[in-house]
Amino acid sequence: MKLIIGNETGHTVFENIEASEVVDQINDHPSHWVYLNGLQVTREQVTVTDWDSVTEVKLLPGMQGGLQ
Repeated sequence: MKLIIGNETGHTVFENIEASEVVDQINDHPSHWVYLNGLQVTREQVTVTDWDSVTEVKLLPGMQGGLQ
């Protein structure tokens, strides 16, 4: 599957990454939001995911709204 990890300067793409490596990256980026095949999921959903059906994972920095 494909893993995209976003940060403040852009993103990094990993191709042909295994599900166990994706889970490790999700755990290594606790403040990032998780998207599986374009849909945002909770971290609890990650543990019950059918990884055979996932083709793309995005880890994007969480957004925070509000007034400055």
